[in-house]
Amino acid sequence: MKIKVITLKQPWAELVILGAKKIETRDWKPSPKMWKEINSAGGDLYIHASKTFHYDDWELCKSNKYFKNAIPDPSKLLMGAIIGKVKLVGFRSTNEMGVMHGIHAQEKSFGNYSADRWLWYLTKPERLARPIETNGSLSIWDYDLIFPVGCSVEFELEGKGKSEIIPGTVEKYADGEYSIKTFFGTTYKVKADKVFELRMEVVNG
Repeated sequence: MKIKVITLKQPWAELVILGAKKIETRDWKPSPKMWKEINSAGGDLYIHASKTFHYDDWELCKSNKYFKNAIPDPSKLLMGAIIGKVKLVGFRSTNEMGVMHGIHAQEKSFGNYSADRWLWYLTKPERLARPIETNGSLSIWDYDLIFPVGCSVEFELEGKGKSEIIPGTVEKYADGEYSIKTFFGTTYKVKADKVFELRMEVVNG
């Protein structure tokens, strides 16, 4: 399963996943082909936090009240990983009449709304239970989530208001969904973005 990803610098990547930033501003918009591909994936756009965190952006987290309220401790921000996903539901030009109507001061502080730019409207932010460490790229890029049959993985199992991470082995993959057999013999069908590489802890004796 290939997912669509966009790389954002911190703290903006975290603001998006927190749901504090609902509009991403860019000087470009997705091509018709890319927009069609995103729509065919249900509008899912994954957020990658770049490895870059400039000093000026760190200071912004300390001095701007909107940034401070959303991110009280920027030292805990993840970098160099896919941290979650949102739904990209549309975009408008900043040159359109009335486009700024109703946009809150906080939202404005999180973006660049100058002329000749594009507003990307984001909804339904969702944080990954386990970030996916990988390098970023420019524009919108693809990341392959597929694990081969027989691969040992972990997956997020949700239920009754909580979730847990369970280890298992991939038995099958089809249409963005895995069949995973746990080490206890139970088989679950799991969406691809809920499956992660198995990480073994090494204990020094």
